[in-house]
Amino acid sequence: MRVTSEMLDGGHIGKIVGTHFHRTERGLDSCLRTTIEGHSLATYELFDAAEGGLDPCMKVVSEMLEGGALGPVEVTVDDPSLSLRVLVGANTYNLIGGVLVPEVR
Repeated sequence: MRVTSEMLDGGHIGKIVGTHFHRTERGLDSCLRTTIEGHSLATYELFDAAEGGLDPCMKVVSEMLEGGALGPVEVTVDDPSLSLRVLVGANTYNLIGGVLVPEVR
């Protein structure tokens, strides 16, 4: 695990990045990274360490609004064959061929 942070004027902390690694035959490859930028943006990235862990296969970016309210959230999935299940309230969707398909119960 590696955590880095920026130190701003007046002793304030800027961007904070936390990265978790897995040991592979290549050495250490990242598997997840969380970034908090100021009090306005949070990014959560998942990496496939088996694929080298260089580019995120999934990313969630959310704005953080005044008073801690959650703003718009954007989810990016680079691999349409990724095994992904999304729960929204009482509804469940599965990613199939790059399309979110409602799960039939």
